[in-house]
Amino acid sequence: LGWRLVLAGLSLVLAAITYALIEQPVRHWKWLQVRSVIALAGGAGLACITIAGAFALRAAARTAEADPRLMQFVAAEAQMNADRDGCVADFLTVTASPCRFGEDSTRRPVVLFGDSHAAQWYAPLKSVTARNRSPFLVFTKSSCPSVDVRGIYSTRLRRQYRECDAWRASAEEQILRLRPSIVVLTNFSEAYASWAGRPDRSEAFNRDRWSAALRATVLRLKSSGHEVVLIRDTPAAGFKVPACLARSLSRPGWWPESCRVVRTKALAETAWQREKATVANLAVHVIDLSSAFCGPVNCEPVNQGVVVFRDDNHVTDAAAARLAPDLDMILRAVHR
Repeated sequence: LGWRLVLAGLSLVLAAITYALIEQPVRHWKWLQVRSVIALAGGAGLACITIAGAFALRAAARTAEADPRLMQFVAAEAQMNADRDGCVADFLTVTASPCRFGEDSTRRPVVLFGDSHAAQWYAPLKSVTARNRSPFLVFTKSSCPSVDVRGIYSTRLRRQYRECDAWRASAEEQILRLRPSIVVLTNFSEAYASWAGRPDRSEAFNRDRWSAALRATVLRLKSSGHEVVLIRDTPAAGFKVPACLARSLSRPGWWPESCRVVRTKALAETAWQREKATVANLAVHVIDLSSAFCGPVNCEPVNQGVVVFRDDNHVTDAAAARLAPDLDMILRAVHR
């Protein structure tokens, strides 16, 4: 709302300036007043230019609408499968109720535990565990990390995210009781590690707090005999990539390459190195699949015909699904 008021005020200021410096001087220009034919011709010319521009924009829009890639870009923004299947707890939920797949009581389950960035791995892990006939449980909640860092501030609720602390405790208690074979952890770590819900504290303080909480969470999970897999967070574009791609269809000079994401901006290298150092001596299986999304320099918005980013900080289900074979090999190696 604040930005809207600022923009509205700015538009009024610009309108007043153009009225005073352009509209009024032209209206009272004596040279035009005595040359009415020229004034009328000029007005008609401006009207024709405006109409021609409107038709040109309409034609460009129709061309873009007819492009099959537009539907692909629109589809990329669709809800994640995990959300659609009701496997991502909402902001106000305080008691964890996992999605369960596979009922083989003779086999210990695989658990996915984290926030919406963990939910990005829902589709490929569900596919892999079904193929391997392993039970699969999903504990994910919006903007709530599995790392036990307390007192996170919710920008959605505009207050301390107490529901996250309660839900995480409930989820962890159930996971420890279930004794799964593998717990997969991953979160939007940079969003929490950079300030961890305490913007009044220094960044160094908050990063240390995140590292301590990650270590404590892993130790509790390991104490019950779980194998813990820590997956590096996916790249965050920082802007709405599907919308950028859609614009490239109708704006001359706005090419899909303009929607590239610089690797160093998309991947929080410092945060990842700290996480690896934190769990280095804890027998955690550390997995980095970032090369599937990003090259040495850029993270392409479309890779082999698949739109990579769903919004400004999530990847699409289609992009994650292509990594099912990699996850299969990882889980098999962990089981050995």
